Amino acid sequence: MSSVIITMIATLVIVAPITWLVSSSVQKKIHNTTIGNANDKAREIIDEALKTAETKKKESLLEIKEESLKTRNELEKETKERRAEIQRYERRVLSKEETLDKKIEAVEKRDMSITKKEEELGKMKQKVDELEQKRQQELERISGLTSEQAKEYLLKTVEDEVKHDTAVMVKTLESRAKEEADKKAKEYVVSAIQRCAADHVAETTISVVQLPNDEMKGRIIGREGRNIRTLETLTGVELIIDDTPEAVVLSGFDPIRREVARIALEKLILDGRIHPARIEEMVEKAQKEVEVLIKEEGEAATLEVGVHGIHPELVRLLGRMRFRTSYGQNALKHSIEVAQLSGLLAGEVGVDIKLAKRAGLLHDIGKSVDHEMEGSHIQIGVDLCKKYNKWIISDEIHMDIQLRDRKHIPLLSYIHEYDELYTAASSSKTFNTPGLIGSYLMIPNEEVREKFLMHTRRKDFLNSVSIFGMYATMIGYTQCDDYIDQLNDYIKENMKIVEEFIKEELPDFKFKTPDGTYLAWIDARDVPYTAEEIQDALVNVGGIGIMKGEIYGGPKYLRMNIGCPQSKLKEGLRRFKIAMDALYSK
Repeated sequence: MSSVIITMIATLVIVAPITWLVSSSVQKKIHNTTIGNANDKAREIIDEALKTAETKKKESLLEIKEESLKTRNELEKETKERRAEIQRYERRVLSKEETLDKKIEAVEKRDMSITKKEEELGKMKQKVDELEQKRQQELERISGLTSEQAKEYLLKTVEDEVKHDTAVMVKTLESRAKEEADKKAKEYVVSAIQRCAADHVAETTISVVQLPNDEMKGRIIGREGRNIRTLETLTGVELIIDDTPEAVVLSGFDPIRREVARIALEKLILDGRIHPARIEEMVEKAQKEVEVLIKEEGEAATLEVGVHGIHPELVRLLGRMRFRTSYGQNALKHSIEVAQLSGLLAGEVGVDIKLAKRAGLLHDIGKSVDHEMEGSHIQIGVDLCKKYNKWIISDEIHMDIQLRDRKHIPLLSYIHEYDELYTAASSSKTFNTPGLIGSYLMIPNEEVREKFLMHTRRKDFLNSVSIFGMYATMIGYTQCDDYIDQLNDYIKENMKIVEEFIKEELPDFKFKTPDGTYLAWIDARDVPYTAEEIQDALVNVGGIGIMKGEIYGGPKYLRMNIGCPQSKLKEGLRRFKIAMDALYSK
């Protein structure tokens, strides 16, 4: 057992070194192999890197060459173009030089010619002077007059001729002036009549009083006409008693006087006692009733609008507008509508609603007294507002569209008389640019202007100007006078077409061309159908929409926009006729 162990130990002692040597040799061989492979790999990587670098170098050189060639070509091209341009300039300069040389040569020749002609003229002048002197001497010898005597004779002759020509001219001018004066006088009279009586004279200047029987006509006239004379004298209204059965017509431009006469006459007819003393009593009662009615109408208007604190005199003037019409519209209803619309707009922009309503309600206040007071409607309005310390805000958006030979008078032309005047306008109606936002407000009062701007700054876009609208307005009012003239001529023709069509094709309707605007105000009060029936026929039969006039204080009126091509207008009128024919055929 011990020998075996010894043998194993001896074997281990022998084998162990051998194993170590073998193992070391194998590891060394493996290590050398690994190093050799790594070196080979390194050489391959270096070779590949060198190849890649060489390729990149060649590509870079090629790109540089191409870029250089491109730059060179561009420079050559630009150089050629510059050289060609310089050559063109040189040719132009040479041409101009040649032309200039020719002109200089021509000028020199002309100067020489002028100098020569001047010399010739000098010689001729000298000869003329000599001949004139000889002629004068010969004339003096023949006439026996000196030159001074001859001058006096000529002056006298010329003076007589001038006196005669002047007399003829003066006579001609006087005749022309008389003709112009007659023409102007007629225009002024017509204007005054229109101001007092509106356009529809027959409907706004007469009232009809129904009688129980025709025997009452004789009682109204009275013995030798004393009753009718008394009534006409007290009321200032003309009574027309004709063959119309059971009716008396009251005619007068003053609607209030006409209303007094109507009430008084109706009271006399009911009472049955008609004589001068009774007539005077009834007229006095009628006047009191009308005054009460005027006050009630004015107060009702302020209550309806919601405006309080108006001066009693202004309330009374508002009530008087109940009897005033303008282009067929009731002035009081129109003012109430404007006040309501002004309040709505004020609420939208965030300004004083009550103040806006007050301005709208009083905007036409001058119409209540313009037939009693001297001056234009505008002047009267300014004087009233100045008297009662009220503002005037004038909407002059239609100011450029004038259809008659009248000049628009801006409200601000009265600024030297009263400083609480304000104007709102826009170029959009004139130049058809509503989408460009070209409205503007003229506020001379600096304090009010700042307050207005402060209010509008709190609202989005209200005080922001559209650059397109601003330039459109500027260009329109500085460079488009011809357009405005053409526009007015075109609208005049459109109005004429509407007026003639309604007269010939729709006789129950009434229309007269207004002084301005492109809106036709058509009277349908004589049409035997309601406003709703007319609108239904227009929309559902004719396929045409015409705005109802009730919105603007005119029941049974139509507000037709004729600012359009004539072909479209004629088509609309044709449909208007179809709708009415269908309505009448029911």
